[in-house]
Amino acid sequence: MFNAARGRRARLFGLAVLVMFLILVVGPWALTKWAESRFTQSLGERVQIERVSFNPFTATAAFSALRIGENGTPMISIESGKVVFSWSTLWQPGIHISEVQLHSPRLHLVFPSSGALNLTTLGEDSSSGNVAPLGIDRIEADDGRIDWQDRRISGKPSLGATDVSVTLHDYQRWRSGHYSASHQSISRQRQPDMLVADGQRDTRE
Repeated sequence: MFNAARGRRARLFGLAVLVMFLILVVGPWALTKWAESRFTQSLGERVQIERVSFNPFTATAAFSALRIGENGTPMISIESGKVVFSWSTLWQPGIHISEVQLHSPRLHLVFPSSGALNLTTLGEDSSSGNVAPLGIDRIEADDGRIDWQDRRISGKPSLGATDVSVTLHDYQRWRSGHYSASHQSISRQRQPDMLVADGQRDTRE
């Protein structure tokens, strides 16, 4: 009888270890692969994410090393971030997010020799015509960088800004695809803008 009880405890312990392994290892891996596939399909550009995790008790998703676009020079890269979902998403149509925090985001904006700004083409080839409403109460980004290049002009002038912080409130996107936002603030703390054309660099305070 003692051996039977000990055997049951061993099986329960093994089951607990298996469940913890699935939650801590397999869960984030599966969630990361799903997110990469879903966003790649939606945006029409390759999306790579190092890791995605989700805490169901706080309705918070965290991610690291997000890349959108080409491997060498992605149009968007984010070192890490956190998305806090609102519980109202469970009973209201669309997606309601309380807060988005982005650390060290980088935008690489390019006007090609022909065509539109690369960032504006995201999602153009999406096969889904059903756009879910999206509301975000607050978006905050810190330690950001923006690089811009115009390849339509001889010399391919470029502009860069570093240590950019952005706060955006009340972002709304409706089913029609139109969006709005209010109370935007942008600050750049240390580095001046750099304008480069034909190999010449002009520093503007």
